[in-house]
Amino acid sequence: MPFASLERGFDRPMKATPARYFFAQSWPWLVLFWGAPLLVIGAFADEAYLHHQSVLIESIFGSGFGLALVFGVLAPFKKYCGRKNGAPFGVGDQVSALIGPRKGHTGTVHQVWSSTRHVRVRFDGQKDDSEDGIFTYLEVLATDR
Repeated sequence: MPFASLERGFDRPMKATPARYFFAQSWPWLVLFWGAPLLVIGAFADEAYLHHQSVLIESIFGSGFGLALVFGVLAPFKKYCGRKNGAPFGVGDQVSALIGPRKGHTGTVHQVWSSTRHVRVRFDGQKDDSEDGIFTYLEVLATDR
């Protein structure tokens, strides 16, 4: 596709903002994934103690509600963040790493796994394939061509 960059909105250069660096890390997603259900469980369990209801039933309901909240809000937000970084990426796209030892380095997408939203990036000045980096769509940022 010769004009793929125009279809993804590369009309202006993308900048690595603090928010992009923040969401490229794995710990915010883990906190949201485990924290939301636990907060909901805690809220329902506290209500159960006040009204002398079954804590187990309220905890199960709270965890189900919390997980639905996480998957209903967190999953689309992660996809949105990936799109803002330039995803979906194709083989040959120029990207910059947002995390890891190659943070800030520019490379070329060498392989794409769209089902898991991962890319293999070969960085400039690399000697062999063993130095390739595998990143999620959140961990790389499309660069200006």
